[in-house]
Amino acid sequence: MYIIKKAFVMLSIMCMCAFIPKAMAIDLNDMVETVQNSRDFTLVKEASSDICNLINSFNSKINFNSSDIIWDNVYKIYVDNKDIFKLNLKSKSEIINEMDYIWSYMDNIGDKSVCVTISKASMPKYELVEEGVISEEKYQELVNKSGMWTASEAELDTTQTVSNLENYLQNAGINSSDDVILVGGSVKLKSLFAITFKNDNVDKIIPLVYPRLMVNDNNMDLKNMLDDELKVGEAYNFYQIADTLNNFSTTNDIAGGIVGNRNIETMNSDIIYNNEDNNRNYQQYFVIIVPIIILSSILAFFMLRKYKKLH
Repeated sequence: MYIIKKAFVMLSIMCMCAFIPKAMAIDLNDMVETVQNSRDFTLVKEASSDICNLINSFNSKINFNSSDIIWDNVYKIYVDNKDIFKLNLKSKSEIINEMDYIWSYMDNIGDKSVCVTISKASMPKYELVEEGVISEEKYQELVNKSGMWTASEAELDTTQTVSNLENYLQNAGINSSDDVILVGGSVKLKSLFAITFKNDNVDKIIPLVYPRLMVNDNNMDLKNMLDDELKVGEAYNFYQIADTLNNFSTTNDIAGGIVGNRNIETMNSDIIYNNEDNNRNYQQYFVIIVPIIILSSILAFFMLRKYKKLH
């Protein structure tokens, strides 16, 4: 009987340990700067009505008010019109000093996920009035808003949610103590990704939405290859990805977009998935699950043995 009780206690402890990884789930607020902790908070709050108007425009039944905004869910995302992969930047300070940033509000409204981009309004061109696109009154309104934080766009049913980003980062082996920034796309990679730093030097890159590589029709083989290689929620060596992307150049096309010109035949060998952290995660679960199975078997054996003695 003593052995059974001891085995049961050990099994209970191991079962509790099995839930530790869930309890230690990462918190995006511990890793990425939120607007509430920034010097921009007071000014960004002035965009509350813009945020609500965008969200309410999706559906007349939505009645989203300023008091409903969860400011803890407004995260800093770095953006740039430069090619950070080509600048040979290594330290965190070097990278963020080369980029501007926006704020991104992620929330669930009813059963829908929504993402609102909050950015500084730019000075409108007067040609818009001359061409009859906007009125003089509207032009002056936009001029007055120039340089102010405003909600510029919103997306409904987005995959860019707080829970998704946390899951993707955790699956990539990232911990809450890791140094991470979010980047909303660069000249060559127009999609959200994370960059991690180790000892203040750039370390990994992690796609957080489906990777969008800006290439023209002549480079579709490169795009298809990268589509197959780059996976959401997986960590890659930043320098190896940079080397790969630096093998094609970017130019402005007729529509003003960004395209790429491939310069080499193949790059498959340049993309190397950093799976050490993921393997470590699998090993952690293996260490937890195996003892539980063994102890369950021992407990079942003694219970069956006692049952036979009683009968």
